[in-house]
Amino acid sequence: MGYYAALYVARICDSHYPHLREDLKRIIARLAPARHSEDFSEVYWFGKPFYFTPIKSRVIAALWQAWQNGTPVLSSRFLANAAACETQKLSDIFKDDPAWGLMVQFDGVGKYWLQPPTDTVSKIVRWLMKWINRLFGRNRLAQFSVF
Repeated sequence: MGYYAALYVARICDSHYPHLREDLKRIIARLAPARHSEDFSEVYWFGKPFYFTPIKSRVIAALWQAWQNGTPVLSSRFLANAAACETQKLSDIFKDDPAWGLMVQFDGVGKYWLQPPTDTVSKIVRWLMKWINRLFGRNRLAQFSVF
């Protein structure tokens, strides 16, 4: 949760303390639950480090971009083209890789995506709910059918 608290503090401090902007950026980058090296050969995925070969790195880079874009599901054909590899079967590429099944998910019919751990997602939701309650009060949440 330190990452989200740092984001919150950075947003508040940005207008009042601009001289701290670069320090806050570095802190946030180190606390991010999901981050990667420039070439995606090293990825930290919600507390777990993963290391990838060049072909796997290109697949992860494409999946990462889709995940950040909010459209996380990509086809095996697209990923094979992005990785410039001959096989379209990513299970062959990621064979015996610890990221397969933890970070990279597969639906069984040629669609792939990055999946954050469910316990992390639930922690984020609980943290957000706590702050929404503090900011708006519990009665305001009743208006939203999602809650």
